[in-house]
Amino acid sequence: MSQNLQDSQSPVIRRAYVVRASSQLLARLAEVGEADLAESLSVPTVVMTEPLRYEGKLEGYRSLILGKCKTGFITDLHDLLGDQFTNLFGDLPAVAVFDNWWLAEEADAIEIATDW
Repeated sequence: MSQNLQDSQSPVIRRAYVVRASSQLLARLAEVGEADLAESLSVPTVVMTEPLRYEGKLEGYRSLILGKCKTGFITDLHDLLGDQFTNLFGDLPAVAVFDNWWLAEEADAIEIATDW
C-alpha cells in the first residue's frame, strides 16, 4: 500500500498536553517583582498539536511531537512578552527554557475529533 493511501486511511487525531509552570518559576518571578506575570503563568494551559495521521506520525515520534509543543508554547510566550522574555529566561533554545521552568503532562484524552 502506498504511503499516501495509507495516510488517507489513517485516523486523524491531535495530541494534547497540560502545561504547568514549575513552583521554582513562580517563586523566581515573585522574587524579581513579576508577581502579576507569575499569577498569569500559574494557570495551567492546554497545548495541542496540529492534526496528525495516527500511523507513521504519532507512535514512535512522541518525544518529537512533545518537543514541537514545547517550542510552540515558548515561541508564543516569547511573542507575548517581547524583550522581557529574554531578560527573564535568557537566550537558551526554546526546549531548554521549557524544560527549566515548565512541566508538561500528556492529557488523558489523546484522541480528539478534529472535524468540529
